[in-house]
Amino acid sequence: MTTGAKTTKEVLIEARALIENETDWGRGKLEDKPNGRLCAVGAILTAKHGSRYLQMGTLEEPDWDLEKAFLRPLAEVLPYAEVTNLESGESVVHHITAFNDTMPHHCIIAAFDAAIEATS
Repeated sequence: MTTGAKTTKEVLIEARALIENETDWGRGKLEDKPNGRLCAVGAILTAKHGSRYLQMGTLEEPDWDLEKAFLRPLAEVLPYAEVTNLESGESVVHHITAFNDTMPHHCIIAAFDAAIEATS
């Protein structure tokens, strides 16, 4: 799947790079504006749409079903993916968010690595 010139794999690689340093990663919000930290979902959306996407406040109510193709590879490598309904974009986001908000940073990076490896 591509968006403009980026493939899903390229988006995942760029998103991982955005939060590779723990000081750039956050929990509970797509973007922590005062600190510029991104959660896993926020990193993917920023990699897909560009750095100004979240900053411009364009992310009031995203259409998660449109974003699902870029989020689902990460959701599929997380624990319990096999028993989680990942058909709707919203369920994909909830699955990633729950993992991001409860696990340590190194687990998030490992999940990105697995998703990147599994994506053609």
